[in-house]
Amino acid sequence: MGGFSSTLRGNDGEGRGGPSGGKAAVVAHASVGKRRWVPKMTTRPPGAFTVVSYNILADCYISEGQYPYCPPALKGINARHHQIMAELEALDGDVVCLQEVETEYFDVALAPAMEELGYAGRALRKTGDVAEGLAFFYKTSLFEVVEEREISLNELAAEACAAIDVDPAKARVLTDNVALAMFVKDKARGLPFCVTVVHGYWNWMQCDVQTFHMALLLQKLAVLTEERETPLILCGDFNLLPTSPGYVLLATGEIEDEVHGEALVSVNPVFVGSERGMGEDNPYQMLFRLARDYFTHPIADLQSAYATVVRGEPVTTNYTNTFSGTLDYLWYQSSRIRAERVRAVPLPDELGEGCPNAEYPSDHLAIQAMFTLLPPR
Repeated sequence: MGGFSSTLRGNDGEGRGGPSGGKAAVVAHASVGKRRWVPKMTTRPPGAFTVVSYNILADCYISEGQYPYCPPALKGINARHHQIMAELEALDGDVVCLQEVETEYFDVALAPAMEELGYAGRALRKTGDVAEGLAFFYKTSLFEVVEEREISLNELAAEACAAIDVDPAKARVLTDNVALAMFVKDKARGLPFCVTVVHGYWNWMQCDVQTFHMALLLQKLAVLTEERETPLILCGDFNLLPTSPGYVLLATGEIEDEVHGEALVSVNPVFVGSERGMGEDNPYQMLFRLARDYFTHPIADLQSAYATVVRGEPVTTNYTNTFSGTLDYLWYQSSRIRAERVRAVPLPDELGEGCPNAEYPSDHLAIQAMFTLLPPR
């Protein structure tokens, strides 16, 4: 992460002039102020807490010429840090889950700044060479962490491929994505729950791999949460549109061959060759067909907070000059958790030419939901 400035650690104003300075904090606060709770909040339900999910855009993914509408001085994390922190402070989430968090940025600036706001945090880097990953923060006044589990999607995929005698490299399922499952307890009522943050595989041309990963992750989380008798909240940048097979699998627990299965057999095939006894005349198979039994998950009460509260996902959570669509979600188990409200997400005509910009510091938009834990039955 080249050029990162350690002066961002200061809380006395030093190092905060720059291109963003104090003005960025005011702008970011104003943008959050326009994002009302839906339905309108008059009083906060007893025991309610909020969860924020936000892909903050890692510098390592900003190439030369990208985001041409954004002034160069506003592109780097040195400039965007103050906007990001102002936005997170205004959102005031009780739990904050971030994606595309570079390791040095977490250590030098983000974690110390969040600690000043009353949070403790944990980061998990992706398993490949890219020095970015996930971050989880929680208000220490409200929660305590009971246990944490690092989940490698590479490992889950490799185990599944071994069971069906497929080389995971040939199946293209090793993508270095990870998930972080944090088991926390509400200090006031002593109720436990699990918040898992994930950043899904980006390549939509391999929607079979994206869907495979989500199925394996949910199967793993089902085991972990059932063993601990804790309900689940799953959030992050899934890189899945609401019309994608992966989203359908999350929402329904299965893939219908006639409806979405066709999309999963229209992507690149897996070379399996004669070692599977198929003969040289037919050395290819589709991952979906090879691993059909894995494309399911057992969490029957998994629901999207936005789809539940406002009957639909946001219009966009990733807005640039080349793409606009919803990729970020907050999922929860409705039998043990109630979604009370969601934070409104800006519409495209409110976002200018694209994000990031002077008002929104990432190409993604933060999403937020308010939940209450239901007593165990």
